[in-house]
Amino acid sequence: MANEFDDRDEAPEPAAGPAVLSETDLLRGVRILRELIDKMQVNVIITSGGDGDSRTLFISGPDSGLLVGKQGQTLDALHFIFNRMIHKQLGVKGFIDLD
Repeated sequence: MANEFDDRDEAPEPAAGPAVLSETDLLRGVRILRELIDKMQVNVIITSGGDGDSRTLFISGPDSGLLVGKQGQTLDALHFIFNRMIHKQLGVKGFIDLD
């Protein structure tokens, strides 16, 4: 039965890379992050940047150390929560880094 087709013979499809966010999505992400940080009552400035497919929001200011936390744990948690929020609220699949 040489004509039988076996699914195991198919080559796996290449994994899709992270989606590239548009400038509009990035600006909406800044607004979401600003609302989140305002609720934390932390005084910081948010700027955006990135080159090519990379999108990064930079957090600076007198209270930025509070957002970094011990060994970066607070920043890691904020990064996770923030990206979950943009995925749910904006319906995008890309990620925005926080620095």
